[in-house]
Amino acid sequence: MDDKTTLAESNSAEAVNAAAVHAEAIEKARVSQIEAAVSSAIAQFFDRGVQEKRYIDVGRIPFICDDLHGIHETLNKIEDKLDEKYVTKEDYRPVKAIVYGAVGLILTSVMIALIALIIRR
Repeated sequence: MDDKTTLAESNSAEAVNAAAVHAEAIEKARVSQIEAAVSSAIAQFFDRGVQEKRYIDVGRIPFICDDLHGIHETLNKIEDKLDEKYVTKEDYRPVKAIVYGAVGLILTSVMIALIALIIRR
C-alpha cells in the first residue's frame, strides 16, 4: 500500500505541476498578446505622420503641457484683473454721460466767450 500511496501522490504532484505549467503558459501568452497590442497601438499612434515627414517629439510633451498650464494661469490672472480693475459698459454709461456733458458745456462756454470777444470789437 505504501507504493500505491507514493504513486498516487506522485501522479497528483505531476498533475498539479502540469496545471501550474499550463497556467503559467497561458499567462505568458496573455502578456505577450497585451505587449504586442500595446506596441502596435503606440507604433500606429506615433508613426501617423511618418509619410508626411511629421513626427511627434515625445520628449517635448512635458514642455508643451507646462506651456499650456502657464497659458491657463495667465488667462486666469487676466480674467481676475478684468474683474477687479475695469468696469463694465453698463457701469461706465452714466460716468460717460456726465463727463461728455461737462466737456461739451465747457467747450460751448469757451466758444461763446470767443464769439463774444470777437463781436465786441
